[in-house]
Amino acid sequence: MTIKDLQNLDLYKCSLHDINKAYKSLGAYLQKLINNGHTTKNNSKPSEHYIGAKKLHVLISRARLGMDSKGLSTNIIDRLPNSKSVL
Repeated sequence: MTIKDLQNLDLYKCSLHDINKAYKSLGAYLQKLINNGHTTKNNSKPSEHYIGAKKLHVLISRARLGMDSKGLSTNIIDRLPNSKSVL
């Protein structure tokens, strides 16, 4: 699974299984970036890879908790069942 796949994933229509799988894999990728020092390059500024991955991780975390992209709680979530996951 690549970052491009996760960016193209519709976070509010896919199954919760897909959200959890994306959350775990992106979390592992972020930890790898942290371990390799991408958070403190160029005079203590994070790299572009880290910034993009972190923003995507926040969006996935919000979708996982039932929030919209701005962090507001939504009650209307029409997700696919876990049996129809796409990842």
